[in-house]
Order: sequence, then C-alpha cells, then structure tokens
Amino acid sequence: MDDGLRESSAAEPDAAIAGSSEVTATVVAVVAAALGSLEGLLGDVFVGLRRAVADNADGTDLFAAIDRLRVCGRVVRSVPVLRPWCRLVRTAIASVQEAHEAVRCFLMAVAGDDPLEAERLADVGQRHLDRAGQYVTEADDIAEVLSQPIDASPVDFLARLLQLAYSVTGTSDPVELEQSGAQRARSLFALGGRPAEVLPGHGVQTAVFTVLADLILDGDQFVGVTRTVYSALRSKPQRLVALLSDERLRMDLTEAIDHLMYGSLQASLISAATVPDRVHLAAALELARTVVEGPGKRLVAAFLAVTTKTPYERQRTKDASALVSAAMSRPGGDAWAGLGLALRHASAHLDFRVEDRGNVLVLSPDSPRPLRLAGPEFIDRLLAGIETIYAALLAVQVAAADSGVDVLGTRGLAVLDLGPLDTVAFALRFWGWHVHQVEISEDALTLSVEATVMPDTPVITALATALQIQLPTEIEQVTITLREQTDADRAGRTHQLRGPVQAWRDFHEPATDKVRGLVEIAASWRFDGYPTMPYTAARQWIAVQAGAAVGMGFPHGVTPLRSLRDLARRFQDENLVRTLTSAITVVRCRASDAGMDHHVTTDLDLLHQWATTRLPKAARSSVITLDQLRTARELCERDLPESGTCV
Repeated sequence: MDDGLRESSAAEPDAAIAGSSEVTATVVAVVAAALGSLEGLLGDVFVGLRRAVADNADGTDLFAAIDRLRVCGRVVRSVPVLRPWCRLVRTAIASVQEAHEAVRCFLMAVAGDDPLEAERLADVGQRHLDRAGQYVTEADDIAEVLSQPIDASPVDFLARLLQLAYSVTGTSDPVELEQSGAQRARSLFALGGRPAEVLPGHGVQTAVFTVLADLILDGDQFVGVTRTVYSALRSKPQRLVALLSDERLRMDLTEAIDHLMYGSLQASLISAATVPDRVHLAAALELARTVVEGPGKRLVAAFLAVTTKTPYERQRTKDASALVSAAMSRPGGDAWAGLGLALRHASAHLDFRVEDRGNVLVLSPDSPRPLRLAGPEFIDRLLAGIETIYAALLAVQVAAADSGVDVLGTRGLAVLDLGPLDTVAFALRFWGWHVHQVEISEDALTLSVEATVMPDTPVITALATALQIQLPTEIEQVTITLREQTDADRAGRTHQLRGPVQAWRDFHEPATDKVRGLVEIAASWRFDGYPTMPYTAARQWIAVQAGAAVGMGFPHGVTPLRSLRDLARRFQDENLVRTLTSAITVVRCRASDAGMDHHVTTDLDLLHQWATTRLPKAARSSVITLDQLRTARELCERDLPESGTCV
C-alpha cells in the first residue's frame, strides 16, 4: 500500500504568511491553526484506515485525509525559521513529523502479513503519536509567550518568563530553580570535562536566560556563543585575572545586569515583531541601540582585553563598531557575528522607512545605497545581537567565578522580585539552611534570623552570600539563632551568632583584602560569645602581618601596625596589643637611633615566635561550617587570652 506521505522536502511559502503586516501574530496564528487541526486530521486518517480495512474500500477517504495532513505539514514548513519564532516553528515541524511517522507506522502495520511485526509497528506508531502530542503542548506554551499583548508591561513579560523557567524546572521553589539553573550552567560551561564554578544568583540567571533563548531567540546559537566566549576567556588565565581586577569592569557589568534582567528590552522587541509599524520599530531600535552601545560594547571590550594585550580600560573607550570588528578577527570571534549585524542596523535607528505595510524596512533610504530588509529578517538580526549579549554576559560571569571572583554578587536574583528579607532567606536556604524566620526589629537596627542547620552546613559562606543583599541602611546588627539538627528526628543544642553588618559591607567592597576582611569579621562577630576564629590563629596571622610592617620601617610601618593593634583589641588579646605597641616603638626608635627598653625587644621576639610557631591542625583549619565554628569556640575557651573575657 502506498502510504501517500512521501513529498518533496522543498515547500512553497504559504500564502497566509506573505503580505501580512502583523507578522508574529500571523506566524503564531498559522502555526496554532495547523497544530490545532492536527488532532482532527489524525482522527480522519484513522477513521479512513478503519474503513479501508473493515469495508475493503479503495481508501479514498484515507488518502484524502493523508493529503490534508501533508498540506498541514507544508503550511508549518513554509514559516521562516527566524527569531522570535525559531523554537515555535521547529517544535511545530517536529510535531507534524512525528504525526507523519505515526501514520506511516500504522499503515505499514495494517499492510504487513506478520502479526508480531504489525504489533511492533503499532507500538512504535503510538510512541510517535505521544511525542507529537508533547510537541503540540510545548508549542502552545511558546505561542502564549509570543502572543503577549503588545502593551504588556515589562514586569508582566519577565514574570511570564520566570513562570516558564519554574515550569521547565518542574518546581515552584526559587531555591530549586537556582539549583537547577546552576546545574545547567555547570554542564553548559564544562571545559575538558571539568564542571564550571557557579555562584549564587548564576543559577536563576542561567534558568531565565536559557528559557528566553529557547523561546524567543535561537537556543542553539545562544549555547554556541556562551561556550565560545567562555573558552576564549579561560584560555588566557593571567589576562583574565588582570581583567577581573579592573574596578571599571565590575561597575560596567553591574550596569549591564540592571539593563538585561528586566523585561523592557524583550517586550519591546516582541512588540516590534508583532506589529512592525514605525512607532514600535523605533522603540525597539532605540532600546537595542542602547543595549548594544552599553552592555554589548563593554562585553566585547572584556573579550578583547583577554584575547589581546590591550587592557580593558583602553578597550572600553573605543567605538563599538571598531571593537566588534576587532573581536571578530580574533580566535573565537565568530561569537560576535550577531552583534555586528545588530549594531549596523541599530545605528540607523532614526534613518529608516517602513514600506509595504510593514513587510519591508529601508535603512538610510536617502543614501546612494539604501539597505532593504524584510521586516521579519530585520527583527531577527536585532534579536541575534541581544542573544549574543545575554550569552556573553553569562560567559563572563562564570569565567570570573572560575577564577574565584564574584563580579555581580546577588544582583542576578533581582529577577525573582523578592524583598530584602525574602532574598536573605533565599540565600541562606541555597546553602542548606532551614529558615524559620527573618525579621527586622522594631527600632529597625537589628536583623534577626532563626534557622535549623546540620553540623556540616556552611554558615560563614552562607552569611557572605546573604549579607550581600541590599539591606536597609539603618540595620547595624545581625543576630542569628541556629538550632543544630543532629539527625533526621532530633534537634541538638541552640547556638547564637551575632555581629555588625558593617563588617560584611566592608568585606564586599571590591578593594578589600578578602583574607584581612575575614579576620576583621572573626574579630567583630561572636559565636556563643567567642570570636569565630581561634585566638591562636588570629594571633599568628596578626603577628605575620606585623613582622612585615616592622620591616617597612618608619613612617610607612606605623599605620599598618596601629591598624593591627586595633584588630587585636577587638579580639580582646591584651598580650598581642602590648606586643604591637612595642613593635611601633621599635620602628620609631630604629628611625632615630634611640635606645629601647629590654621589654620592648622581648615583645618583638614574642611576636616573631607567634608568627613562626606551627599551630595544631584544628587551629589552622578553615572556619566555615557549624561544626568548625563549634571547634573554634572550644579552642577559644581553652586559649582565652590574658584579658580573660568574652562577649
């Protein structure tokens, strides 16, 4: 039996697409109509098949139904695969192909003589039918995004993207969304089989960016750009470290995320694709130009700062067109091709004409060589540029995280639209805390947290993340009540961790020495009344720094020694305070050739002894988890300094 499904792979464009001014609306309508009819067409095929078998008919009804199914396939394949409907069209084509394969299998099953083979073919055909149904459901979700009202607010648009990210992840929990997105980022940027480093906030960004790329951009191109840019950045580790130390880069990327994590750009481009009149196109072009000239230019400058010997500070001041041209000449430069097209077209944002009811745009219409583009192609090129920027931003962030640098902190969580307290809870939950309560005191000065954690749960790392949040400036103090979970059924003792917010604010300043910052935090924060670092470890670290300061001589060594003495006072270590005072005296006396008391030189020897004595392993270990905090407290209790007090 001829199955009637063989046809040429080339199909003429369907008349329903050509000549429409509301292009995206028409594409969605055409695809929706085709897929909406698919179930009925398949029903007609199976009715015709049953009649042909039962009545030994000539199959006229069957072949008529198959012919209508073929027409449905031609309609879907006639739609150009352009942004923003790449995924919609590809999904629709896949659904029709699965339907065709299902029908082919059922026809072969009926036509064959082997009952076992017929049963196998029927099973295969049913699987094709099931997949066709799944593709139809997926296409409906995509069509819903593309059918957003053109006056929908950017917030509504982004909220819908976030809902879809939750749907794809299969959760309604923001922590699970973060974890799922983080896993996607690790696999996306795996280099040589090694998973990439992902920091809090990257998972949400990855989840939203990839949903955006899959639904209204070109997901395959997005992945290609991210991997290419990431590989290029990681190929020059020393230059990458130099780039990440540039404070301007951090400021520029902060500005970039503020542009890109909100929905105004995407909503505007979808509106222009839906109704490509002059008003909507002008708005889309202006936004695209702003993004290309802002975040786009900075990201290209970062790429060139690593792949050439010219530092970022000089690259970022160059013309955007020159930067993109230079980037495209470098290894991996193909990643920026989409940005080059978008840049050239967006630069003509005030010099264009719309013709043929929105089907044709003429750029620089009064120039000797005006550029004529079909409306859908024009929007596709603008979206390709935006796609490149999103992909490159994600690549830069993860490459930075691999180098131990968090360039954006928790700003990526802004898309979740959580308040400060909910964001603090989110960040703590990300690290495995079971958060019971987060609240601000009536006087607005203290942030209080109650949570249950396991002994191996990160505490200090979680705080480093949570206290990056932009808390109200009035908050001065944080008090955390930690209930220790010793097993699945029984809660252990309760601990209290408290300290000033300012210590963490200072720690997160880009110019802060992070090791010094952690020692400052350990001096000012208290776990069950004791510093979060063993006294012996703090004394050794301070003594090492003091030795270096003494070596600087007068006057340069005096200021750092005073600072270290203030730090020792916060640890309430009076012996250490005394020896640092003696060190200051030594520096001054050496400069004036003055004599020194015996106790001063004795203190200097003691300082050297503290700096060089090997500490027990427990005192040298990092203090991150609840268990490690408890060990640090026990060491503090044993080695209480001469002041004999704790708070």
